[in-house]
Amino acid sequence: MTHGFLTMARIVIIVPEITSIVIANLELAARLGVAGHTVTVASPADVADLVRGKGIDFIALDPARTVAADSGDAGLRGVVQCWRQRSRRLREGVDALAMADFADKLAPANPDLILVNIEMPAHIIAAWSMERRLILVSTFLSLWKRPGQPPLHTAITPGVGWRGSGVGIELAWLRLRCQKWWWRQRDWLRSAGVDRLAILRQFARDRGFPFHRYVARFDYLLPYSYRGLPVLTLNALELDFPFEPPAECRYVGSMVSAQNRQDDSPSDARLDGLLEAADNGRPLVFCGFGAFHGYDVDFVRRVALAAERQPWSLVITLGGSVDPEVLGELPTNVHAFRWLPQLRVLAAARCAITHAGTVSINECVHFGVPMLFYPVHGDQFGNAARAVYHGLAINGDRGHDTSAEIAGHVNRLLNESVFKEKVEDMRTRFEAYRSEDVLARRVAELGGV
Repeated sequence: MTHGFLTMARIVIIVPEITSIVIANLELAARLGVAGHTVTVASPADVADLVRGKGIDFIALDPARTVAADSGDAGLRGVVQCWRQRSRRLREGVDALAMADFADKLAPANPDLILVNIEMPAHIIAAWSMERRLILVSTFLSLWKRPGQPPLHTAITPGVGWRGSGVGIELAWLRLRCQKWWWRQRDWLRSAGVDRLAILRQFARDRGFPFHRYVARFDYLLPYSYRGLPVLTLNALELDFPFEPPAECRYVGSMVSAQNRQDDSPSDARLDGLLEAADNGRPLVFCGFGAFHGYDVDFVRRVALAAERQPWSLVITLGGSVDPEVLGELPTNVHAFRWLPQLRVLAAARCAITHAGTVSINECVHFGVPMLFYPVHGDQFGNAARAVYHGLAINGDRGHDTSAEIAGHVNRLLNESVFKEKVEDMRTRFEAYRSEDVLARRVAELGGV
């Protein structure tokens, strides 16, 4: 069977436990299915119902185990004992990765091609050792040190200020390199030679994986990124700063479903009323900071107060991790929910207040929604800098913005048409990836299918 120029392949996609990444990969699986491939999703996380609910076959992988640290005797004697037992402890660490039955677990799917999330190093090594075609999948923007491209965890914008100069960018990379080197030495000493990287090195030796050939320890990503292995980046290249990606990397556009607005989520009369009011002309502002890292309740209260006496409604989702009652009494036009069907709300929203995760940015662009960013950590700062660079958003200051200043940012996004125009332009570029079948072509190039 063929679809266009592609021969049908059996593909397994391996995903971690982070819900936003799972959802993006489910859309990836759906599009590959439309291209004529047989796709199975595998994961060590408990996501079977979510995957099978989309009509996709699922394989449960063994989750990694936690190995208790050897305490030994107190003081120097205990430290010496730990070092003497290093070989045994390394072997226990490798066993705890739970990769012994990896190939057997995937055998029923008989994959021609395996796609593995780039943050799953043990699964990447295990998949490589199966001698099947392998592609890494990333939901990040640029991870690699490239000319003029700052590290992803910084708010540096090329060409802006001293930090954005060529020298400033090089120094930012040097600082990251020094930090990663120090973190490695610290973890290695604290663990008496059995840190995460040492365990992965041992596992790589066991599987014949050429660690030094493929591993780039000083790019942005913990514990490391890769060189020489093909990578699909589930983002649009146009969302990044202008740069030339590595030869083995292909940007294939965002993985937001054109149909799925979570309309099958349980009905909520209060939410239904807010969405109806938005349809009738009262602007709706969405506020959500993801579910993975928890919520800064004091900051969310500050955001809620920003909406007081404003001509728009504010809908807050607390990521399923916090009850709305903790926010106390709210203005009448502010509505807090423990969880919301985010895509359904964004389809009606006029702007969004978010943490600048790549999945959230992609969803906002998909629905033509300008953004106000309050990053929390890591790549969110770099994501925000890139979206602001393209005119899609405003970057707030979580530590200092008052409620009045937050309201001012929101009103700019609602009233200054340039933000909406820029987002719509980016949305058009996003849609081109799908209409031009970029994903299927890139998988064919990198995976040989």
